[in-house]
Amino acid sequence: MQKAPAVAYPAGRSRVHLGVLTMAWSWVLALNAACWLGTEQTGWRAALLAALTLLCGLVALGLWRRTPVGDLVWDGATWRWETQGIRYTGDLRVQVDLQFSMLLHFSDGAGAWRWIWLDRSDAIPRWTALRRAVYAHGRTDPGTPILTRS
Repeated sequence: MQKAPAVAYPAGRSRVHLGVLTMAWSWVLALNAACWLGTEQTGWRAALLAALTLLCGLVALGLWRRTPVGDLVWDGATWRWETQGIRYTGDLRVQVDLQFSMLLHFSDGAGAWRWIWLDRSDAIPRWTALRRAVYAHGRTDPGTPILTRS
């Protein structure tokens, strides 16, 4: 198998991630509305449920807006997460691969970790090189380490 080429891929707020959050929140909102209409309760419990649903949606949106921005870099031997001039070397695992978007789990040697959503539309010319690098070691099962540090 050929060695995967070096690649740097920009990461930040993923539209796919936002879509998943929006769909999940909309589903919960619809379920709450169905329960409210089905039981015809208009008391404090229904108001509390609506407020909690709204609060959860706002928290999810706030967390999405604070998604760290940086570059995921493969130099041919190791994975790095580079953000605000700081470089972290670590392990990378594929959690979800939708072909046009990937959810990755990056963990450094110090035990810190982060979720990284990557969308093909953020850097279309580099998407294929990124996918080659992610799967260069022949492991394709989600959750399996793609690269482990020695």
